[in-house]
Amino acid sequence: MSKNFEIRKLKLETRSTRIAKTPVDDTQKVSFNFKHLCTSHAKFCYSSCEKEYFQKLLSRLKDVSTWTAKELRTDHSKTLRSHQINFDSWGITERGFNLGEDIGDDAWQISISANAYGRIHGYFIANIFYIIWLDPEHKLYPVN
Repeated sequence: MSKNFEIRKLKLETRSTRIAKTPVDDTQKVSFNFKHLCTSHAKFCYSSCEKEYFQKLLSRLKDVSTWTAKELRTDHSKTLRSHQINFDSWGITERGFNLGEDIGDDAWQISISANAYGRIHGYFIANIFYIIWLDPEHKLYPVN
C-alpha cells in the first residue's frame, strides 16, 4: 500500500549581505576558521615563505586560541598588535575583504610576532576568527 505525501515548496528569504551579530560568550576561547582564506591574492601571498614563517604562524594561532575573543579585542600589547581594521583609513591598500558580505567593525588584524612575519587579517563572528589573508610582508598597512 503506498502513501501519498505532499511536498510543499519552501519560500526562501532573500539572503542579506550583512552578517548577523552573534553575541560573544566571554568564556569561550577563540577558534579559527580557514574557509575564506584567500590563497590567490598577489599582495597576500605566502607560498614562498620559509618553514620558519609557518612555525611562527602556528605558534601564534596556538597561543591566541587560549584567549577569549573579548580578551583579544581588548588587549593592546605591543607583541600581539591586535586591532580593528579600518578599510577607510589613509595608507591602507585594500577597501575590504570582498566577500560580498558586510564585515563592518568585525575586521581585525593580529601580529604573528612583534616585528617580523607580518600579520593575520580576518573577522570575528562571536568567538570564531575567520582568517582571510596571511600578510607575511605587512602589505595591508605598508611602512612608508
